[in-house]
Amino acid sequence: LTPRGIRRLGEASLAQIYRHARAGLAGQHAATQVGGDSELSGTTRTWAFGDPFRLDVTRTIGNALRRRAAEGAPVVGSRVDLQADDFELAEAERRIKVVTALLLDMSFSMPLRGNWGPAKRVALALEALIASRFPTDELVLIGFSDLARRLQPADLLVAGWERVYGTNMEHAFALARREFARHPAAERQVIMITDGEPTAHLEGSRPLFAWPPAPRTLERTMREGQRLRRCGATLHVFLLDHDPGAGRFVERLVRHVGGRVLYPDLTDLGSVVVRDFLSRRGA
Repeated sequence: LTPRGIRRLGEASLAQIYRHARAGLAGQHAATQVGGDSELSGTTRTWAFGDPFRLDVTRTIGNALRRRAAEGAPVVGSRVDLQADDFELAEAERRIKVVTALLLDMSFSMPLRGNWGPAKRVALALEALIASRFPTDELVLIGFSDLARRLQPADLLVAGWERVYGTNMEHAFALARREFARHPAAERQVIMITDGEPTAHLEGSRPLFAWPPAPRTLERTMREGQRLRRCGATLHVFLLDHDPGAGRFVERLVRHVGGRVLYPDLTDLGSVVVRDFLSRRGA
């Protein structure tokens, strides 16, 4: 398919999901930090105590000259005496870039439980939503089974679940962290769609699978999740059809890394993910 065809598929998925998703506020979302470069809006107002000292020099000097003229003082000469009431603040709008890493479980259990199709539609819809409503943002698609890899939207149309054993969340977290490092000034969040607990981790460059999950797998996954938190990323897990063991580990994971876990109904997965994204992006 051409890029246009892929985009239209994403827009179709988004339109279907949007029937149930709340409309967000374009161009706004919560920021965890202040400061950084801001974009001047072209408007000014009188400076007040506590405002940043970002003066519109032309308007400020003009205010001083008009004040002197009103007082009957000469306005010619090289010296301009400024008072606090002359200060004119140049308004600015801080534009925040958000990088969202969408981690898609591609392990063998996803199609067996009927989860892979809805997960792909969510990815296409999010890609279309961010491209159309938040063009300064970036969506990073990462698929993971025994290993994790970076995906492009076109890959979702040809790549599916993989006939391998293993759910390597550790590698997916590490790859997301590597992608975040390319955007040091951006807000960062991870959305993970999965139906199980981690059953694989890396030993050197090779994945090691074990069922039930080996203690070392759980330990390595937890450690990589904590590294995500230290790099400033928030973790949001959408846990699909699962067994109680998976739920217990994922809940413990999000408690340790400051994230959260949601249990959406499969038929409403797209609506839940998009609505949740918009509620946080428009907060």
